[in-house]
Amino acid sequence: MTTCSVSRMMCLLVAFAVLVPPAGVRADEPAAPPTNHHFAVELTDSSLIVCTPQLDVPPIKTSFADLRIPLNRVDSLKLDQEAKTVALTLLNGDRLQGECLLEAITVRSLLGELTIPLRYVTVLRSSIKKAPVFEDSPAKKNACINNLRQLDGGKEQWAMATRKSQGDAVDIPGVNQYIRGNRTPVCPAGGSYDYTTIGANPVCNVPGHSLR
Repeated sequence: MTTCSVSRMMCLLVAFAVLVPPAGVRADEPAAPPTNHHFAVELTDSSLIVCTPQLDVPPIKTSFADLRIPLNRVDSLKLDQEAKTVALTLLNGDRLQGECLLEAITVRSLLGELTIPLRYVTVLRSSIKKAPVFEDSPAKKNACINNLRQLDGGKEQWAMATRKSQGDAVDIPGVNQYIRGNRTPVCPAGGSYDYTTIGANPVCNVPGHSLR
């Protein structure tokens, strides 16, 4: 066998090893939920169970396909018991509606392993907190910083009027009396404001929106 043939054979073997998954693993198999991915299951009698579902992928029959979606991508699953339909919201904001092809779910909680018929389930909600999505721009950032200046000035005036000291908590309605419109300004990028304490700068939770 020539050197060229040996090299070609080695390349084919490497390509085969990369493309073919190990035995027992499907290439299109979705990842199983992490063990710390908990859900809150709300029942028709207003009970609430915090648990880890023992099902990797709840099958959902939609108008366009039968889907198997990993639970680690699910934000909430709401069941309409009268219409026999399920509304599914994913962590990325996608929303789907269809028929859940399950009769029951098995969960593990402090009560042990439980099998709950779906007819008793109203909502299955993920415990994962999604990071807020902001629509920012230089103009919105500048407008937000101006809002923070208003909040800071309102805090100073309120502190003087009420004889507050450094580190004291603020009364938001009281501070808002010294702000245009007598209310908390709105961050144009979708952020939220924390007035903080007297002597500390107010803050916005949008990255980069801060008083220097």
